[in-house]
This record gives sequence, C-alpha cells and structure tokens, in this order.
Amino acid sequence: MFAQSDVRPLLNEGASRADIAASTFQAVVNQCAAGLACGRDIKGKVVMLGGPLYFLEQLAQAFRNTLGLTEETGIVPEDAHLYVAYGAASIGYQSRRMNISELEKRILALDSKSDDMLDRLDPLFNDPDDYGEFKKEHEQFNLPSAWMWHSPGPFYLGVDSGSTTMKAVLINSDGQMLWSYYSHNEGDVITSAKLMLRDLYQSMLFGHTAVQHGAYIAKAAVTGYGEDLLKQAFCLDGG
Repeated sequence: MFAQSDVRPLLNEGASRADIAASTFQAVVNQCAAGLACGRDIKGKVVMLGGPLYFLEQLAQAFRNTLGLTEETGIVPEDAHLYVAYGAASIGYQSRRMNISELEKRILALDSKSDDMLDRLDPLFNDPDDYGEFKKEHEQFNLPSAWMWHSPGPFYLGVDSGSTTMKAVLINSDGQMLWSYYSHNEGDVITSAKLMLRDLYQSMLFGHTAVQHGAYIAKAAVTGYGEDLLKQAFCLDGG
C-alpha cells in the first residue's frame, strides 16, 4: 500500500529514485528501532542480522546513522544472512530425529485437504457450470454504448491513471460510452497519456464524421495515482 499510495506518485512526478530509496530505508529504521526500543535507548554493540541488512549496506548504514553507531558498534557479521537459518537448524538438531520416509509422510499430510491443522477457504467455483453462472450474472452489467460518429457533441472524457495502467472512456450527454482505452503505462505516465489522447483524436477525426456532427470534448477529468501530474500537464478540468 505504501508503494502504491506514496512511492508511485512520487516517481510519476519525477522524484529521484535514490532519494526515494533513502527515505524508504529511513522509514524502515525508524519503525524498527521504535518497536524494538519501546522508548528506551539502544546502547552498546548492535549485531544486525538477516538478508536485508546483509545485502543492503545502505540500510545497515541508515541504522548506524540513526542509532549513533560506528562500524565497530553496529556490526554486520560475515554470514549475517544465514544466522536465522542456522538458529532453525540448531533447534531442529536438538529435536527428535526422523528418517526420510517419515518426513515424506508428514509433508504429504500437510498437503492433504483432510488436514485439520489448516483453515481452508471454499473454492470460488465448484465446477464449470458454477463459473458459467457467475459469468452470466455479471455480463448483464455493461455500460450502454453508441457509435461516436452518430453522436453529436458535447463529449466528456474520463481518465484513470493507475499505478501500472492507463484507462480512459469518452461518453456523450446520455452517458453512453463512445470510446474506451486501456494500456500499460510502462512507468511513464506522460507518454502513456499522450498515446491515449492521440488514439482518441484519431478516432474522433476518422473520416471527419464525428467532427462533422459537431463532436467536441466539453470537459475532461482524471483520477488515480497520476491525477495531479496529468491534470497539470494536460490542463484537464478536474481531478
């Protein structure tokens, strides 16, 4: 949720990826340190274990900077990414041993639907007929549509600039959908919007029929993660 609601809009607006990464590391440090310390000071030597702290030196350094540690007091061991697995293996070594055939039986039992240890959800569809009923029920909810070149203006454009896709529809005064658009934005909201508008204008100018009928876009509104950016970039009426 954080990535979609905060990071994606910042990327769309041209924020530095390095700055975003640094702020993300700092957020992890603040949350983790506050949870571990519970209001107390963290003193002495701190050993940082686990994959993220081992593979992301910048994250380990963010912990050092925040807690006032040096490389001597904020230690990342050579095998920091393996310590947790080593602990699990140590516990396993101390428990009762079993042979391979018994282990295999236990694994197969975990995958059995009769296993009472796991809570399972019912399937969405029990059989093809059930799925067919679902499709039939939902296919009745379709937007009313009409041919663009048979509809006089005014038209109204709605754009949904999502985190990964660009969607748009054009409707007339009767709420009928005249044109729709769907495309991945490839991480470039502005270019994606340009392509969308180019497709729309080409559709409106097809044979000049729509324009001859007095077609014009009266208003345009945008929503989604790219709302603020597209509203400013393309002078849209609302968001």
